[in-house]
Amino acid sequence: DEYVEGTPYGGGDKVAVGTIVYECSAAASAHCPHRTPGELADDDAWTEVGPCTGTVGPTSSPTFDPDTPGCPDEYVEGTAYAAGDKVAFENFAYECTETYAEHCPHRSPNHVAGEEAWFELGACTGSMAPTSSPTFDANAPGCPDEYVAGTAYEEGDKVSVGNTVYSCQGDFAITCRQYGPEDYGGSQGWTDLGSCTGTIAPTSSPTFDPDTPGCPGEYDDTLAYVAGDKVSVDNTVYECISGGNSAYCVVFGPIDAGGHLGWN
Repeated sequence: DEYVEGTPYGGGDKVAVGTIVYECSAAASAHCPHRTPGELADDDAWTEVGPCTGTVGPTSSPTFDPDTPGCPDEYVEGTAYAAGDKVAFENFAYECTETYAEHCPHRSPNHVAGEEAWFELGACTGSMAPTSSPTFDANAPGCPDEYVAGTAYEEGDKVSVGNTVYSCQGDFAITCRQYGPEDYGGSQGWTDLGSCTGTIAPTSSPTFDPDTPGCPGEYDDTLAYVAGDKVSVDNTVYECISGGNSAYCVVFGPIDAGGHLGWN
């Protein structure tokens, strides 16, 4: 086919300019979409193959996964794509490569260097047939507590937004405190576990130290609490957490808006 500027050409792709055939160089393939073959005398992106006449007989266009026809979800810049993730872009399916997976969230398949991050799988049409939505923990049906902005969530914490359950996961767990599951950037820390209905059945409330029954002293906002100190508020016991956050025990009471930062 004739060269078309902006097409995501890759190493080994051949195009025609007039009656001359050129091949995209693998070493400089990032420049092929934006350098017209033959324009530069010392062009390292395109290699002249030779003259041609007529047109190449059409072959069948590769099709993405014939066993599950349709296109995957459209590419959305900023999404936390990982190696193996598949997206659609202008009716072509692409897979995030393992070698350059870190670039997939910020380089679309038609980016000047997008072919390093995305491998073209072939043409696609329509959308994939939906599969059954995963369901959250069938052995303990119900939704966990709703997500609350500002809560100091940690890895493994589960929340719900509407009727969808999310779990705070992995290396980006710190972002669970910064973004909600459905906020822009939320996919870095939150993983969709599936749908839920109702609420999780309550379990027995934990009881403070059965070997020494009774409540510790009531919280007093004039005292300088440190890690490990225990107080009570309305028959509930709280402990000042260890680590750097223990300083919040002096700033907030256990049931203040910021109390979760320092008290368990």
